[in-house]
Amino acid sequence: HVEAFRQKHEAEAALLEQFRMELEPLRDRDPNHPYILRAIDLGLRLNQAYLDWSRETLEAFERREAK
Repeated sequence: HVEAFRQKHEAEAALLEQFRMELEPLRDRDPNHPYILRAIDLGLRLNQAYLDWSRETLEAFERREAK
């Protein structure tokens, strides 16, 4: 289950990064774009935290199984 969780958030982070790259050059074209970029940044940070947790958890499981 942890690996599926990791894969899901890896895909979400990649999608959010794609959105960020597409929207960043258009930042000044709409007054809402800076707010949308902030929401994307939040999503990227949350997904990074989930990915860090997943990696640490999978490593802990591997160490436990190695004993």
